[in-house]
Amino acid sequence: MFISDINEPAAQKAAEYITKQYPSSECQSIKCDVSSEADIKALVEGAVAKWGRLDVMVCLCRVERGTDDSSTTLVLCTDSMSSAARARSSKGLTNRDDDAVNTEERIWDLTQAINVKGVWFGCKHAIIAMRNVSQLFTSTRSQLKSRTR
Repeated sequence: MFISDINEPAAQKAAEYITKQYPSSECQSIKCDVSSEADIKALVEGAVAKWGRLDVMVCLCRVERGTDDSSTTLVLCTDSMSSAARARSSKGLTNRDDDAVNTEERIWDLTQAINVKGVWFGCKHAIIAMRNVSQLFTSTRSQLKSRTR
């Protein structure tokens, strides 16, 4: 398994945690900027080179804005709203960038590069790699489909 992040120390920490929790597994970290198609392609090709094929690719990165310009970070998420965002929302608080009228173009561009293009690049290169696998699995929260090629 590869764990990737633009924040290399965070990826390494996650890989070490997985290896510690599951000693029989092999998990490596790799730096990857998901807004870069070349980085995504290299990530997928690296997995295929190491393990011979790609079985699963999970693209769960997003940009989360803090309250100041210095706190843009990428976070792994398991649903559409982080716990911090849920907490702010439940208190009636929102980030200034949550408002489309006030969002700066550079924040919009960064969000699209990570949240949209990054997922698209990941899917694109995963599909290319997975075409050589006999079964292709796609899933959403509500369904699991298997299609034999």
